[in-house]
Formats: sequence, C-alpha cells, structure tokens
Amino acid sequence: MIGWIFMQDPLERWMADYKQTFDAWEEGGIRGIVFGYLRFKQENGMSIPIFATNPKVYESFGVDPPPKKTRDLKKEKLLHAMLDDAVSRDWNVLAFSVPGGGGQRPLEEDPYGAVGFAAQVQDIVDAYPQIHGVIIDGPGEQHYELAYHPSWWRTP
Repeated sequence: MIGWIFMQDPLERWMADYKQTFDAWEEGGIRGIVFGYLRFKQENGMSIPIFATNPKVYESFGVDPPPKKTRDLKKEKLLHAMLDDAVSRDWNVLAFSVPGGGGQRPLEEDPYGAVGFAAQVQDIVDAYPQIHGVIIDGPGEQHYELAYHPSWWRTP
C-alpha cells in the first residue's frame, strides 16, 4: 500500500515549510500527495486561482476562456517548487477539484457542460506538469445524494 497525504485548502499552510514537512512524511512512508482546492487565500478572505488560464486550451475545445483574474506570482512559484520537490522524491502527485469559470457552450450543444469542464481539466494539467492526474469533485452523483443521512433528511 502507498501512503498518501491530502493537502487541503488553504494551500499556503502546506507551502510554508514544505521541505521539512515532506522529509517527515517521507520518513513515515508517504509516497504521494493530493493538493487542492486549487486556489490561494487572500488577506481579505477572498480566493484567487493558483495559475493563469491558457486561452488557447479553451479555444482548442471550442469554448470561451474564463476572464483573467488576479494572480499571486510569488505563491505560484512556491507551489511549483513544492510540487517539483515531491516529484523529485518519486512521489505521485494529484490535483483535487477543478476551478470553475470559462468553457461555456450553448446549452443545446453541451447541456451538461462536459466540453467546458474537459477544457478546465486540460488547463490544469498543462499548468502543472508535475501532476499525474486530477481528482474531479463535482460532476455526477455525490456521496450525500447516494446515502441516507438522518441529519440531512427527515422522514415523517
């Protein structure tokens, strides 16, 4: 069995001292990481994407790219360095979630948004060559839709 760690939001807490953290995890048997959600937190509590979208990716899928957003180049560089370090240890690296925005086609052409979603996934894969894949959270049935949870649903 391969040990994995899920480095969840906010990403900044994992990036702060990743080398020391990775050394400890590696000693404990970790050989893979999942990082996400794919956003950085700002001081005002808002979040921004972790990379600049590539309009050419969206054009290749025949969909509109998302609008340009604020970026934090210093954090982006540090995230790339952290992922490069993980790859240098021969770890598997997965991204978690797909940020929204862009990739829209008329409803009659893409009623479920699958083409636009595929463009968003491709954009992530291109932006982070260190990753081995993307865990998609969103499309399809969710755990809370498939299982009865008494705290959420009440029966008479």
